[in-house]
Amino acid sequence: DAPGSPGSWLEPRLLQVRTPVRITADGYTVALRDGDWQSGRGTPVDAREVQALTGALRSLQVDGVAGADAQRDLSQAQADLVLQVAGLGGEVTLELYRRGDRHFIHSSEYPLFFSLSAYDYDRLTGIDLRLVSAAETGRGD
Repeated sequence: DAPGSPGSWLEPRLLQVRTPVRITADGYTVALRDGDWQSGRGTPVDAREVQALTGALRSLQVDGVAGADAQRDLSQAQADLVLQVAGLGGEVTLELYRRGDRHFIHSSEYPLFFSLSAYDYDRLTGIDLRLVSAAETGRGD
């Protein structure tokens, strides 16, 4: 569970999405249909890119709760990337932020911002949209 203050005990796997079945971000939608990942328009996508993204969601780990100043600043900031993820356990919106060399994530399931490693941030934001979106020209469905 999520602690209420920085430095408190925190389950690092708190924001993992174990079984994503649909992912929407600016520029693309991918969905698992009949065992294959497809774009929002039903066209095939690069399986390696989608596997990289779903793997990042499954293994996502937070480092801690952002401090009070960061909480305040991030609550007013625009996210670098917003992922809407549907999984077998429901839907969640993940917002990713970079502030200098620090990385943060916010989940629609919790009121707090969490710190995130550069590695996990890059895994979630570094997907090649051209390969994931295939022939899509819009947001998908």
